[in-house]
Order: sequence, then C-alpha cells, then structure tokens
Amino acid sequence: MDKKDFGKTFISSLAGIIKAVNIYQFGNDTVAIIFKKFHNLLNDAINDYGSVSFAFGKGNFFINSQLLELSFQDYKTAGELEKLLTKISIAEIVFLNSIPEKELEDFFRLMIISIKDGTPFREEFEHIEIKDFYLVEISDDEMDSYNFMEYITKIYGTAVINTQAIVDKISKQEKFDIIPMKKLLQNLIDNQSNVENYLMAILNQQFFRTHLETHLVNTALWSMIIAEKLGFEKNDLLKIGIAALFHDVGKLNIPKRILFKSSKLTEEETKQLNNIKLESIKLMMKYFTNPNELISLLAIYENLQKREVDNSNLTLFARIIAISDSYDSLTTPKPYRDRLLPEQAIRVMLDDDRLDARLVNIFMHQITFYPPGSTVELNTGEIAIVYSVYHDEDRFFTPTIIPVLDSNFDFFDKKVILDLSDPLQKKKRKIVKAVDPYLYGLNPMFSFVDAEGVVLD
Repeated sequence: MDKKDFGKTFISSLAGIIKAVNIYQFGNDTVAIIFKKFHNLLNDAINDYGSVSFAFGKGNFFINSQLLELSFQDYKTAGELEKLLTKISIAEIVFLNSIPEKELEDFFRLMIISIKDGTPFREEFEHIEIKDFYLVEISDDEMDSYNFMEYITKIYGTAVINTQAIVDKISKQEKFDIIPMKKLLQNLIDNQSNVENYLMAILNQQFFRTHLETHLVNTALWSMIIAEKLGFEKNDLLKIGIAALFHDVGKLNIPKRILFKSSKLTEEETKQLNNIKLESIKLMMKYFTNPNELISLLAIYENLQKREVDNSNLTLFARIIAISDSYDSLTTPKPYRDRLLPEQAIRVMLDDDRLDARLVNIFMHQITFYPPGSTVELNTGEIAIVYSVYHDEDRFFTPTIIPVLDSNFDFFDKKVILDLSDPLQKKKRKIVKAVDPYLYGLNPMFSFVDAEGVVLD
C-alpha cells in the first residue's frame, strides 16, 4: 500500500478503535472486528516498513516521518485523534517488530483508562514505544550513544512544523516568532558534524516535497551544509540558514493556479514567477527591522538578477542559497516533470550559467553524484542505499553502501555496511547507476537503522 494511502487508513483505523474501545468492552463483536482489522493492517505495514511511527504536532501528521496530505474529512478525524492523545501527553507512537495481539490489546485498554482519567500515558511495552516528538537537546555525555537518525528525523519534522507556523502567520499578515527556529538551527549547527550523513539522507528523500515550507527548510539546511564546508563560523551558519528560510515566501503572493500549472505558462504568468524573489523581499521588509538580516535577502535577489556584485560574504550567501534552491527544486517532482535524481540534478546545475560554477563544484564534491540516502544499482544486480561518501577524487564514486535487495529483488536478512573503495569490494561491486528507491518500494531512511559495521566480504 502507498504510504499516503496507508497513513490515511492508519489514522482512521486508530481513531476508530480508540472510539470503539472507549464505548464497548474488548469482548464486544464490534470492537473485535475493528481491532482485528487494525492489528492486521499494523503488522502488514511493519513487515513492509520495518516499523511504524505515528507522530503529530500543531495540526501536522506524520507516518514514518512523511508528512501526510489529508482531505477535509481525514483531517477532521486526525484532529480529533490529536486532541485525545495530546490530552494524555502522547505526541508519537512507534510500533516495533510484529505486535502480539495481547500486547496491542493491553496498549489500547490502558490508553483508554488514561484518556478517561486525563492522566499522562507512559506505560512500557516490549514492541510499542511512546515518545516525545519534539526536539530534545543532546548533551556531550550522550553523544556517543545517541540515535542520530532519530535525532535528525525529529529535528527535520520540528523544523517543518515551525516553518509552517511562520508561513501561516505571514499569509495572514501577522507577526511571527523566529526564536524557536533559531534555537532549532543552532542545535543542529552544534551537532552538524555528527549527523551530516543522516541530514543529507533525509534531505534527499521525497518526503514533504509538495509543501512550500519544506522547500524552505530544505534550502536552509543545504545552504548550511555548503557554508559549513566553506568554513563559515557558527554565527554565519545561522544567518545563512535564516536567510534561506525566507528566500521563497514570495510564493504566497503568487496564485496557486500559476505555481502548479502543468501546461505552458503565458508571458504574464512567467513574469509573475520570475518576481517570486522580489515578492519575498517585499514580504520580509514588513518583518525584519535588522538591516543585516534584510540585506542577506536583498543579496539573493541581487545575485539572481545577475547584477555586478563583489565577493563579500553577503553575496556569497546569495550564491550558496541559489545553489541550494536549485538543487532542491530539481530533485522535487513538479506538475510538468518528474523529480530528478541527485546525479541528474547536479549535471543540470553544472550547465546552468546563472549559478556560481566554483560553488557548484564544491557542492558536487561534498554530496557527490550518489549522496547519503540515495539508491543505486550495482553490477551484481543488487540494489543498495548509500550510507556515506568520500570527497577525494580517487574515491568519489566508491561510497560506503548498505545492500538492501539481492539480484532477485528479495530483501537481505541482515543489514551490513560495505566500503566500495576497499580493494576487496572493488573486485566484486561497482555502482552502475542511480535509481529511484520508490520504484522498488524502498524507504532509504530505514536502511540506516540497525546497519552493522563495515564488512569486507
């Protein structure tokens, strides 16, 4: 089942079973039918995806970190479910492995007791975890043992929620609070060296791609990655992240019929699209009183208009943001074209004379044609997920990988990390081409979970 369809079915089934258990006893036939249906749905999904996470915050709903686009009726059901679970201090439920029927029954029975009492639900189960969806600070003594994939998934989801709140305020011409977003980006900057692989992996996924706020978040994070590679100080990393976060808010002033038009644009429509950056500046002038923050945004527009500019940091900000904007746009599906794979996007960018060629080359060498989280086909017929990359020329096309499917397209029982730059591996495996993971029903992020150390066989 497609993840979006599964997400909708999951939410309606979860809401239905909580409502039924709240009214009837577990021995009731109605409850038994709904419970059996949900149990089967859940275990089938766990078999397909490895685990199932349901999380929410401020009216946004996520299944395995994928933001769900819901119809009005679905959203109404999800909203009612959110109210119930928020009442008992639940923001994320993770179902692990195959869930025994008795454990799932106990889970719902105890949850209903908490809902009726209005008390936090914090029972412990073997195959079910209840978590805080929002960002948790990582202390130095936790660094070695912390689950960085979980951290980056949550920080990304929280960034999307925070940005959505900002975009909503701007669309209503209301004031917004930028402090939570600054704190979040600062937290990421402090841990960037530890989570870089996971960060690039989640940015290269197709999650969230149809939303403006996720494009803003993606552009901000890619800009921070490039700037960090160029040796920017932490304060400047934060500045470029915030500047990039607002680079496209001008789309709020462009009719959706133009933004999502699949046919050829008229001359007037093209003119409106070309004014998005200028519209962004107009909107931001209402909110930013600090000249240093505003001039970063002005520099973006200045650079994209191909004016003569010097090589100051602010102009460099603009050039970096333009590259990040371009890459995320190219790797996002549009009404008039499919998304490009990372390798294809970089080749297009190399031929784009509007972009700084030197910075595009730096970007290319940092993420490579096969960045972490991308999916590749090997000469053995295996399908693998890229785990990490090398930036030197000799190992540019030999990253570390996690084979996921064998030549018969069956899943491997064990996840191992193979280093394609090792001489033993070079004789056996080579990357043939990048492929779209969704054609194989893969979620690359799951391959990062429980992958074992480098194995040279």
